[in-house]
Amino acid sequence: MAENTIEIIQGISQVMANKHDGCVDESGEPILIGLRREEPVSIHDKRIMDGFGVNINGNKLKLSYHGQISLKEVYETKFEEKITDIIEQCAAFLKREYKKVTKKALGLKMIGEPTVRVEHMNKTRSWVLANCIYELIGLDGMSSVDETAKERLDAVTKNWAAMRKKQ
Repeated sequence: MAENTIEIIQGISQVMANKHDGCVDESGEPILIGLRREEPVSIHDKRIMDGFGVNINGNKLKLSYHGQISLKEVYETKFEEKITDIIEQCAAFLKREYKKVTKKALGLKMIGEPTVRVEHMNKTRSWVLANCIYELIGLDGMSSVDETAKERLDAVTKNWAAMRKKQ
């Protein structure tokens, strides 16, 4: 089990090392992830700044997307769906490149819905921060650190409440 866990984490790490802006595959073609920075830009438009990253905690993988957006985009009707699509494209890229690197499939199962947060930068620009939690299917024996920490906190709280009742 430990070897399987290390292989999965090393594969994900290698995929994330190959995701920088301007990366190319073996044939020299640009690798497309599905981010907004890959869209064609006219000479008068600013470059789009966006990207994604992953964190692994037990058997959970947190995919985080960040990008610069205009306020006009924030007020569009399908803004959250657009950001969710970008997150799904990033997850698809992660699976696709993982298969190229390790010759094995990466199982990801979305837990809940993505959280999308917009932060104000100035009168015309804002930052969007979106997170989505996935369960790593190949890591069966692992449990999330959050679950055990919550159980410990619950036990301490119950113990404290019992001590208060005795006094």
